[in-house]
Amino acid sequence: MASPNMHCHRPLLCPGLPPLLGASHIVHGDVKPGNILLDAHFKSKLSDFGISRLLSRGERSTNNTTIVHLTDPKGTIGYIDPEFLVTGELTTRSDVYSFGIVLLELLTRRPASGIANVVRKAISAGTLAAILDPSAGEWPYTLAEKLTHLALSCCEMGRRNRPVLKSEVGTVLQSIRASC
Repeated sequence: MASPNMHCHRPLLCPGLPPLLGASHIVHGDVKPGNILLDAHFKSKLSDFGISRLLSRGERSTNNTTIVHLTDPKGTIGYIDPEFLVTGELTTRSDVYSFGIVLLELLTRRPASGIANVVRKAISAGTLAAILDPSAGEWPYTLAEKLTHLALSCCEMGRRNRPVLKSEVGTVLQSIRASC
């Protein structure tokens, strides 16, 4: 059985990731639970940089507003940015999408594929509490709701609608950490 405060540890598994993932012009490209390592103090580290890319200032998106790396889509199904799949444009916001999926998995303990839609439907139906992972102990509903909305904002289909990982997401996770 999980400890009563496991709900505080799960979102904290990822507070070190936003600064790393939000690093200037670096895209990991395959953010998923299997690539997040934990030390004895639950401090997270990112691993498997096999498909990561350093973005060049010379490559721009089709609308000339975002620095991108044009490539054939690679990564793990369920975590890949849907806009990257369509355009072949890998951006720092591609990692934001993947990070949102990871947060939803931590909250619900459900598989990545289709998880954002499942969570959106639960919120619309007023049943978010029913899909939260019970093995995490008792979730303060306001904390779960805040994390869920953060994760869903990361999972927006269009990259422009996603938050900036290093500043916006990192700030929310740090405020949650302070409340635990």
